[in-house]
Amino acid sequence: MLNGVNRHVLIIIVPVLFLAACPNGKPGREKTGQAAKSGVGVTVDFNEHRAFEHVKNIVNINPRYPGTPGIEAVRKYIEKELASHALKPARDSFTAKTPHSAFPEVQMANITADIRGETDDIVIIGSHYDAKMLRNVDFQGANDSGSSTGLVLELADVFVKRPAYHTVRLAFFDGEESFGEWSDRDGLYGSKHYAAMLKRTGEYAKVSAVIIVDMIGDVRLRIPRDHLSTKWLVDHIWKTAAGLGYSHVFVNDYHGIEDDHVPFRKIGISAVDIIDMNYGPGWTSNAFWHTAYDNMINISEQSMGIVGRTVARSVYTLKKTTGNGRK
Repeated sequence: MLNGVNRHVLIIIVPVLFLAACPNGKPGREKTGQAAKSGVGVTVDFNEHRAFEHVKNIVNINPRYPGTPGIEAVRKYIEKELASHALKPARDSFTAKTPHSAFPEVQMANITADIRGETDDIVIIGSHYDAKMLRNVDFQGANDSGSSTGLVLELADVFVKRPAYHTVRLAFFDGEESFGEWSDRDGLYGSKHYAAMLKRTGEYAKVSAVIIVDMIGDVRLRIPRDHLSTKWLVDHIWKTAAGLGYSHVFVNDYHGIEDDHVPFRKIGISAVDIIDMNYGPGWTSNAFWHTAYDNMINISEQSMGIVGRTVARSVYTLKKTTGNGRK
């Protein structure tokens, strides 16, 4: 994180490694929510090996940036895996307008599937599944976005076998990556489209929380609190991780990252980004990000298991709330 501004990171170092949010990352208008205790006693059967196998299968599809045959193959893989759990994947296709002269309009698609809970109130767990378009680079995207996509696919098995109080909506977003330099106009295409749809239909009022996972497979996994995320939701997840013995991974340093959670915060939904942006050969290096070194060698199924169990238990232990953290 010390190598400056990149795709969706703007960081200011202050004492004790406190990372401040960027100016355009103002908090959303969501109500202050409440969450249950750390959830000790809730057992989560998350199969990290199977999640890792999903990543292998996805990485074997290249290239897979928007507009390629590869990304359509990934869509079909996601839909097939969701259907294997007797879920009904819904594909929302749309045309993204980009500022990139070579790609002024690109066909994209978000994919979602609901796992019914005791209530219609929804918790969305999301990942982007597109990979960065990089010329002259054998970019596999094992961590970005393979690891998070594999994790969310495996969570289908967890919540189908044991539904939560909330209805869990698994969401796979297209077009998170920018085609050129990251900007307000270039990037987050899928999550922006989906948040706008929730707002337009009024369904956003039923969403209690959005949990975004991104780049969670690093062998040296260390996830700071995101300063652009909703505080009560961050507190709940980090407390849950501590209850599982994962305080060494979910640490209390801070950073501010523009990612797929931001469009949801802007419409008033509580949202959190779980991401490790120090992806490299050392604990403070991001040298593997958007390079050929983002491969299967540099990710870990154990890291995916830590995040998978933490996210699942966090959902199971959310208090019974109605939309946006309101009782």
